[in-house]
Amino acid sequence: RWIAAALFDALVLWNPATGALRRVAPGADAVALITASRDGAYVMSCGHDQTELWLFDVAAASARKIAGDEGCRRQTFTFSPDGRVFASAGLGGELRLHLLRDDGRVRRLVGHRAAVMGIAFSPDSQLIASGSSDHTVRLWRWRAGEVRTIPGTTTLSRLAANGHVLVRDASTGAVLVVDVRDGSQQPLAVERPHPLEASMSGNGEIAAFLYDDRTLAVYDLVHHSHRQVGPVAALATSSEGWFLLSTGGGLLAQVDGHRVVHVLDLRTGQVRPVARLDDLAFTLQFSDDDRWLAVGSRDGVARVVDVATGAERARATCPGWVWNVVFSRDATRFAVGCSDGSVRVAALAGGPVQELAGHTGSAIGIDFAADGRLVTSGADGVVRMWDLASGLGTVVHREPGLINAAQFIRGTPWLYVRSGAGHSIAVRDLTVLPPCCDAAALQDWLDTTTRAQLVAAPGSAPGSVKPPAQ
Repeated sequence: RWIAAALFDALVLWNPATGALRRVAPGADAVALITASRDGAYVMSCGHDQTELWLFDVAAASARKIAGDEGCRRQTFTFSPDGRVFASAGLGGELRLHLLRDDGRVRRLVGHRAAVMGIAFSPDSQLIASGSSDHTVRLWRWRAGEVRTIPGTTTLSRLAANGHVLVRDASTGAVLVVDVRDGSQQPLAVERPHPLEASMSGNGEIAAFLYDDRTLAVYDLVHHSHRQVGPVAALATSSEGWFLLSTGGGLLAQVDGHRVVHVLDLRTGQVRPVARLDDLAFTLQFSDDDRWLAVGSRDGVARVVDVATGAERARATCPGWVWNVVFSRDATRFAVGCSDGSVRVAALAGGPVQELAGHTGSAIGIDFAADGRLVTSGADGVVRMWDLASGLGTVVHREPGLINAAQFIRGTPWLYVRSGAGHSIAVRDLTVLPPCCDAAALQDWLDTTTRAQLVAAPGSAPGSVKPPAQ
């Protein structure tokens, strides 16, 4: 019905039947390499030194910027049939999917080893085929396993047992309690802005905020009340302090600038030192019964201390730094994430320490399932599931960047994943991800989910496959 033209500083639409012209001007040098959606409702353009994507709404004659670092010397652009996704790829081996109705979120598909020359969506938009100069065609089930994504948030706490997580809205600054199981968000009316630290209890029922005057604002998220504690002279306000509520929310642990671990009883106001470290602390974690406190530090030592007495119960060491320490559900074991990519699993009762090796770069996210399985994530953008009985692990999810949290969502078959700097939360369905740790089950899953078939060339030996001509 119309023809679109790029005029660098504007998009012009010409109706050949009537001769009518419409001009949409988003800004200087914003229009080049135009691509229309299949229904003609939208046009995507790349401009501003070939770095910005602009989406034009034809009916509204309006435009908005989608991305600012696209690098438009890419070879191929296309809209999905439903118009919800814009895909681009090119000189690198990466495919970018701009989710147009999902707050500008970008999905990156990494696998090709050379430039991607073409992309095609299936009619239902569920599959993507990509062809590359690495002589491969790849078929991507790009939505597989994704339950929901919550973008635009800064995470303030670890995921709680009830599926709640404390976040700050990246655009408004509002503090929210997000239920990752259904995606609902509940604003928290924080009376004082700009706390130094924030934490949510392991059961998800209490939130606490520390301020620079050493006072604490403690919020009961169940009964919707709050109170002030302090000022507490023993609390540290330096950037080196770590701050964590216990599972039940009655205790608060902190490592101060002098590397002393304190536990504050929020009911009585009593503060007790329970440990002294030899180096900077990087992580704190209570067991589910609040009996034990784990501390990991830069000296490569993960310590487990008795909260009541301060006596050290167990320890495990890493070749490098300790990034994370997590207890099993029954508090009989603990797992340690190390900066060399290894994960160490130890029993509180003592005995040999199990080493799991697989991550490249630091192992950061760790969590135990109720059945004893372990999930880990790291700087290599990989989520691994481990069978501790055999020590075997399986990659169940992969992203092009850091994944700094992976936790089981209790009572569901889902996994909570936090990527990058914590600005995006994803919930993934474990039932459609690769099965953990069983070679036969993994082969069955690959056979079921792979829709390509290799056919032997005529005249070749049985079981042999002739590569296609290049």
